[in-house]
Amino acid sequence: MGDCHIFKGKDAGLEAPRAGFSLILPGDTKYSTINAQRAAWLLFIGPIPKGLYVLHKCKKQPNCVNLNHLYLGTHADNMHDVKKDRTSHWVVKTHCKNGHEWNKESTRYRPKGGRDCKLCDKIRYERKRKKKEHHA
Repeated sequence: MGDCHIFKGKDAGLEAPRAGFSLILPGDTKYSTINAQRAAWLLFIGPIPKGLYVLHKCKKQPNCVNLNHLYLGTHADNMHDVKKDRTSHWVVKTHCKNGHEWNKESTRYRPKGGRDCKLCDKIRYERKRKKKEHHA
């Protein structure tokens, strides 16, 4: 696979930080900014079919633009990789912001990604119910 080729746009005055990925300004395109690995794919490999993303084989280097480390996949592929490789901050969290453990019984997964704490939802619902009863 070889070494990572890290895009260092910041040094060249091209980077705008967002979610740990370097962004570039491609000039005269429909995009205001695109991430560096997408730009590398477009420049050196070709078009990216609609609905596909440029993903990394090297999970710890989000700014890698080595074409041998990049591949096309769906959003679901990316979420599967994130979960498998534990490369997202939310994946490694063991408790919600209110201290409830993320487990099978307390977690509801959203269809488009993300998760909600069922215990927090229940507490919110009870508070709203009591507030309505109080004002009725």
